[in-house]
Amino acid sequence: AENAHWQVGKVLYATINLPAANNHYLAAAGRNSEYEDRTVANRFWLNRLFTLARGDKLDAIVLFSEGDLKPLTDPVAPSLLRRGSPLFDGFAATRKQVLALARKFDGKVLLVDSAALGKGKQPEIEWRGNLGHLSVDDQAVEVEVKPGSKALFVVKDAAD
Repeated sequence: AENAHWQVGKVLYATINLPAANNHYLAAAGRNSEYEDRTVANRFWLNRLFTLARGDKLDAIVLFSEGDLKPLTDPVAPSLLRRGSPLFDGFAATRKQVLALARKFDGKVLLVDSAALGKGKQPEIEWRGNLGHLSVDDQAVEVEVKPGSKALFVVKDAAD
């Protein structure tokens, strides 16, 4: 029930079950069946979505989630000098898969999540290659889809 997809024109829209709060990963041993089951389901779901989009030669995929996958951040290399136990990144496996699938996809991939924005910041799409990221906080945001244009997705100003 958490995952759904629909298509409008040449764009595939889909939800993916990625809860905020580190994808509900729990540090306690033996307590992560929910996280592990969701990770497996999401792996199959993402493969299905990208296969559909490639097969239909779509221009873009838009993925909606609660949690911020942080797709444009550079991975942090493990360090032996770090004090204490490092925090487990509950989004790492899904982020790695999305990045790999996006690299093989000819169209654009836009990830939209409900992560908080900095004070005074407005939602905007940040791009790295064909991968875009948009955090909307708790705001209603209108994104115009312009087929055939270089900027396929444009965040409309609230004053428009």
